[in-house]
Amino acid sequence: MMAVGLVGVLAPTLPAYAAPKSNDNLIQASCKENGNAGPLCKKASKNANVFSMIKTAINVVLSMIGIVAVIMLIIGGFRYVVSAGEAAAVKSAKNTILYAIVGLVVAILAFTIVNFVVGKF
Repeated sequence: MMAVGLVGVLAPTLPAYAAPKSNDNLIQASCKENGNAGPLCKKASKNANVFSMIKTAINVVLSMIGIVAVIMLIIGGFRYVVSAGEAAAVKSAKNTILYAIVGLVVAILAFTIVNFVVGKF
């Protein structure tokens, strides 16, 4: 009983457990200490900038594709409403809606995959 009470009293004075740092964190910490001097610091910051630019560019393109897919979905819905039951017009409108949904799903999946893969670097 005494030991449990003693641990409870001394627990706030014990150093907090620090998770081991990854190589990237160690390189960044070393770069901060040395004023960003050394080849690893320059390489790490260059790679981070390149990956950041690529990720931003791909996200912008995929966002545009998503916007176009939503617009095409609206156009397909409008064409379906205006088709007045004509078989060819209804089929064309349904195809537009179907392809817009497929495009939207592909854009969302691509966005997710790019962010997952680029997030690993």
